[in-house]
Amino acid sequence: MDTQIYPKDDILNKYDSVLAILNIIKSIDINEKLYIEDAKLCRHPYSSTRALTRWWNNYNRSDCQKFITEVYEEISEIIILMTSISTKTDLNVKKRRHKKIKKAYKKRKDTLIAACGESKKGLLHLMMTYNKDANISEFINNILSIIDKMD
Repeated sequence: MDTQIYPKDDILNKYDSVLAILNIIKSIDINEKLYIEDAKLCRHPYSSTRALTRWWNNYNRSDCQKFITEVYEEISEIIILMTSISTKTDLNVKKRRHKKIKKAYKKRKDTLIAACGESKKGLLHLMMTYNKDANISEFINNILSIIDKMD
């Protein structure tokens, strides 16, 4: 029996999870900030009490940076795994079935890469929000560079 480090169901669960996160990142508007709650990325729109709320709940940039970094690293891993699954030939799977699997994983990979491209808009809005913070600008530029290399 061939054991896999990443079962296909696990890859698909991660795929669904990162697509949901990318949708949140894509929808970031200028002057919105992010926070992590219950291991989920959340948008924090502007309000006059936002600074106090963020301080009280201990929401901070570094947690969000770590979370976003982990998400894009996971996306890179998923793309690599999907590529390897779609190119690997399993002798136990008939040719027609293998072609369907290959096509499905290629489509998911393309969808994931496109969603990463769409997330650039939200990242740029986040950079505008933190325009006086050189560390955030450098961080976002690094993430944008990772996205550009995904093609």
